[in-house]
Order: sequence, then C-alpha cells, then structure tokens
Amino acid sequence: MKNQKTMALLTALVLLVGIFAYVPAGAVDASRILTVQPNAMAVVEDLPDQATMDALIASHTDANGKTFVSVALEDDPGSMNPYGSGASKPRMVVLEGIYEGLFCIQGTGGELKPVLADSYSVSDDGYTYTIKLKDYIVDSMGNPFTASDVKFVLETVARDEYKWSSSKYYDAVNVVDDYTVEIVFNTKMYNYVVNSLIAYMFTEKAYTTDSADKMITDPIGTGPYALTAWTSGTEMVFETYGSYWETDPSKIYRNSYANVDKIIYKIIKDSAQRVIALESQSVDICTGVSPTDLELFKDNDDFLMFQSLQDQVVSLAFNCNEISPLSDVRVRQAIAYAIDAQGVLDGVDLGNGELCYTAFCRIFPDYDPAWEGEDYYGYDPGKAKELLKAAGWDGSKEITIVFENNDRLANVAVVLQAYLAEVGITMNIVPCDGALFRTYRFDKTQGDIKMFTAGSSTFGSSSLIGNLNAVAEDKSLITTVEETLWGMIVPMAENAYKDWSYAHDLHYYVKDNVYIYSLYAPINFTVTSKVLTGFILNQKGKDSPNCCTYIWN
Repeated sequence: MKNQKTMALLTALVLLVGIFAYVPAGAVDASRILTVQPNAMAVVEDLPDQATMDALIASHTDANGKTFVSVALEDDPGSMNPYGSGASKPRMVVLEGIYEGLFCIQGTGGELKPVLADSYSVSDDGYTYTIKLKDYIVDSMGNPFTASDVKFVLETVARDEYKWSSSKYYDAVNVVDDYTVEIVFNTKMYNYVVNSLIAYMFTEKAYTTDSADKMITDPIGTGPYALTAWTSGTEMVFETYGSYWETDPSKIYRNSYANVDKIIYKIIKDSAQRVIALESQSVDICTGVSPTDLELFKDNDDFLMFQSLQDQVVSLAFNCNEISPLSDVRVRQAIAYAIDAQGVLDGVDLGNGELCYTAFCRIFPDYDPAWEGEDYYGYDPGKAKELLKAAGWDGSKEITIVFENNDRLANVAVVLQAYLAEVGITMNIVPCDGALFRTYRFDKTQGDIKMFTAGSSTFGSSSLIGNLNAVAEDKSLITTVEETLWGMIVPMAENAYKDWSYAHDLHYYVKDNVYIYSLYAPINFTVTSKVLTGFILNQKGKDSPNCCTYIWN
C-alpha cells in the first residue's frame, strides 16, 4: 500500500513536469528579451519607423487629446484605501499613481529618496526622525499637505482605524510646526522604520470630508493621477488632473512620474484570457506571462518582451514546535535534502529562475555570492534518509503543507509531495485563500510547513526577519524566543547598509537550524506593445505604467 502511494505521488510529479514541458534555452530569442534590473530602466533601442510611431500615437490618443495605455490587471484591488484590505498584488500596481509617501525607495534594495519630505535628520540615539516637508504640496482636491496630516495618517488611520501592522514600531508622531514632523520609533530596525517612512500619505480633509467613503472607492491623494472610473471586477481608469503639486521635473522621483495621461486597467483574472487580450492588442502591458505563452510572441515584431528576477522567492517555513514532527532539526534538514530545488524550478517554472543559497535572492545588497559555493542542502535523498533514521522516523507520521493558493505554489506543492514520498514522508496539501493563510501563517497549530513567496523593498535579510517576526508571539513557528536568533536579527536590521557581517551570522544560523528553506526566485516575464520605449518596475517590484516611457515622451 505504501509503495502504491509512493508510485502515485511520483506519477503526479511526472505528469506535472509533462504538463509544463521544459522549454530549452533559446526557444525564445534571448536577444529579444530585455532584462529589467532594480533601479534601472530597460530601454528599447529598436524603435518603430516614424509612420508606425505616428499610427501608434494616434491609436493611443483619445478624443480629448489624452495619451493612454491599457494594462492587464490580474484581479480587482478591492479597496483603494492604502491601509485597507484587498488583493495585494494589484494594489501594489494601482496605488502608486494616487498616493505618495514621505520617501520612496528607488527599486528593490534601493535607498530612501525624499518625495513629500524635503529633508530629514535622525537623533543621536537613532530613534527619532525629524522630517521637513516641502511647503507647497497639495492633493488632487487642492488641500494643502502639512505635518498634521502625517500625524493623522500614521496615528489615527493606520493605527487606530486599520491596525496597520507597522504602526506598532513607532510610539508617537509629533507636529513641530506646519511643515516639520517628528516620528518617534521604538526600534532602530531599518526595515520597520522604512515601512513607515514610505507609507502612503493623504490629507485629513480629503479623508474625512472630500472622499465619499474614506478612500475605499473614492481615493484622493497627492500623486499625479486621479481615479476617474471604476467598474468593479472589470476596469479602472486613472487620469492626470493637470495640477500636480510638483512642477520641477528635476525634483520628481520615479514613483511620481506621469509619462502617460491616462491608464486603463482591465481586470482579467484568467491568465489565458490576459494572453488573448495581449495578442489582440486590447491591452498594451501584460505581466506574469508564462514561459510557454511567451512562445506566442517570439516571432512577432509587434511586441516587446521583458524579464526581471523576482525578489519574491519560493520559501518554506518550518513549524519547530514540539507538537509538530518538524520539531527535530534532523527532520527539517532531511526535508531540505529530499527536495531537488532545480527539479522544482524546471518542473514548475521551466527553469526560468535562479536557485536560492540563502533565504533571499541575489538582487539585494546584503547578498554574498560566496554562499553559492557552499552546500545549501543540495539534493541528496540518501542523506535525507540517514537523517530521518537518526531521528527515529518510521513513516507513520504525516506532515501538512499550508500555502496561499495560486498556480505556482499549488504546482510546487505537488512536486514537493512527490520528492518527500521518495524518502518516506507523506505530506498533505492544504491550499488556503489569502485571508485564511495570513491567519495560519504563524499559527503553530495549523500545519507543519508554511509555503509562501516573500520579498522586500529594502534588504534581503528583512524578508527573513519578516518571516521570523512572530517568534515572540504565542502562535510562533519557533518554540521559544531565541536570544541567539534575535541577537542577530536586531543588529542586522539596525546596521543595514553599514555592516553586512550581521547578515552572514544570520544566514548561517537560520541555515543550520533550517527555520526557513528557500528554493528559487522565479523570473517574471512581461510582454508589451511597441508603444513603450522603456519598461521599469515600481518600488514594490510591480508594473509601473506611469513611469514607463512611451513613443510620445
């Protein structure tokens, strides 16, 4: 019976790999795929002839003379309130046109750049940030933005109304004068501080009076766009309103660019339908195109193709509590050795990605390429069996993997199930919707492995920190608050961009104890029409249509 079950799981692996038959390198002309790097525009050099450009401009200009582009959006964002709930990925795309933060980060692993802020200073003890605002900021309704609005957003809306998780890391927001505000943090951990500094802002008057529903469907921000139409589940339209507060182009950072007058987001949940919309050119930008679908555009000169390494790596967090079979570090190590990460990458993403050698990928400043030459639980089922035997594993126990349900993670789970079956581990698969997974994520009573994709806008170790930050809570994945672990995490985050030796200590400690095991970072493919002349991602690593360049720029 046991052998039959193992064979069934291995058959599932074969079927999965067959469904996603590997596309050999070169199936799509690599020279036609432009690579998007953090903090850099992928510039298109092979532009259409003038007649074609004129035709494209005409077809992308409405009756009012406004240029426009259409973008495929995988889901309805649900709410435009930046502290509300909704589909996270589309929200990361659409919110940036409406709202701005005191600062922004220019790409993954980038540094803080002032937006609404003009300058800032930090107290000697490192806890208080004094921020000078520009004194001429207004929102799209003409309301002045001042220090009291910062206090209102961070203390009243984010903390009191929406219980924003990052609000627990500041103790007070003090108004010094109309254009000076102090934020008093209770931590010097850089990633938590940055979350508040790049948090989206708006005016109190817009929130309490001008917006019909506190920004849920009627958002009002200081950004260059206004939401002019929204048919739920179908389409959203964003348009420039002509009175954006910053008139000096040299002072506008990328997140606030407005390189197109109107952006039409077409909400298309089915991936096949998004590709059809792209083929018919009813959308100009479509991200998340699968490698197999990329084949459809390889010989078509009407389209451009871009690729970017995602910071959202496929990771496994292990339940180390005594109620879980994974409380024994030897079992966690065995699971890591039992998984062929390259096989998972080939089977699920057709080899389009990069293996991990720590909890995050190479695009972050704290990544050390030397780790690539070390053993990061390379595929070794024999060693996995030895570890299980030493741990007294007899095959009678079952483990459960829990994850937020999407195509990639669902397919990864099937492959993992087959690999673990090879070494005598039976694994149950439990997919969840997003809300339920957020509840289960750090709950020690719900599952043995939590699978997720996690990234960061600051440094790679902050992703790891974010996935361990529940260790001090009752429903922690780690049995106790480990002084050793937090003795590494805190100085790591406090010394970000100054001393990466802490990142090394953290890497080896988490690796040895296998709290988290990361498999690979996928490559994201985006296909666009030739109306674009440059493609770039926003500070969240998502599409940034307002910041891309077009043939009319």
